[in-house]
Amino acid sequence: STSSIYTFEAFCQGVRSLEAVGHPLYGGSGTGAARVAQVLSNIASLLAQCMWESGGEAPWSACDENNFRGWETAACTQREDGVRYDSLTEPPPACDVDPQMRMTAVTYADWTPGPLECVPGTVTEGCCWWGRGAIQTTGPR
Repeated sequence: STSSIYTFEAFCQGVRSLEAVGHPLYGGSGTGAARVAQVLSNIASLLAQCMWESGGEAPWSACDENNFRGWETAACTQREDGVRYDSLTEPPPACDVDPQMRMTAVTYADWTPGPLECVPGTVTEGCCWWGRGAIQTTGPR
C-alpha cells in the first residue's frame, strides 16, 4: 500500500540529513555481498520498526502520537513514570519550550478521543512535544 504521509523521497532526504549531521545509517563492516546484506538488513529493520510505530495495524498511517491512554494531558506525557515530554532537554542542544506555542496534531487514530493539542493557559500549556515521525521521537531534544 502507499502512504500519503511517508514517501520514498522523504526517506532518502532523511538519510541524507542524518549523514549531513554526522549520524549516517550503518554502512556495514564487511565487504562485497556481506556488506550489502548488512546494509539491507539494517534498512529492513528500521523500516519494520517504523511501520509498526507509524500505525500498527494500519501501518504508515500516523505521524503524530496517538492518545492511547485517553488522558486529557496525553500531549504532555503518556510515559509510565509521568515525566513530561517538555522536560526532556538533556543533553543539549534542545529547543526552547515556548508556553505560548499552540499546536494540533495532524494525524490521529479513529479510536482516540481526537488529535493531541497543546494550548496556552490550559493543562497542556507548553506540551507541544508529543511523539512525531515514524519512530515517535518525543521531547524538545
